[in-house]
Amino acid sequence: MLITLIGVGLLAEYLMVAMGAIRFTGTDLLPAWLILLWLGFAAMALVVFTWLKGRYVLAFIAGVIFGPITYFAGVGLGAAERLTSPMLMAVGYSLIWGLLMLLVVRMVALGQDKEQRYV
Repeated sequence: MLITLIGVGLLAEYLMVAMGAIRFTGTDLLPAWLILLWLGFAAMALVVFTWLKGRYVLAFIAGVIFGPITYFAGVGLGAAERLTSPMLMAVGYSLIWGLLMLLVVRMVALGQDKEQRYV
């Protein structure tokens, strides 16, 4: 599950770069620090977000609201450059992060269900 979440996250990042929404400073692809962030996020997400198990609507809303904020902060800090309108970038990252959070909640549920079978 961890590898799946990392792969889907990095694919989402790549798609936003390939579609011309954002460019990360110092590279035309994905910078090493972003890949490391995804490794860390995926490793902690399946533990930290256990409280969201079964709360798909809340998880989606959280992703829609908080996902894009991190990218706007990154642009403000100089880690990335916005290549499209702020609205288009917000919509793109809102959809991506809403769906990513649904995936996280589903993976949390699958992981907990698997644990309960072995107890």
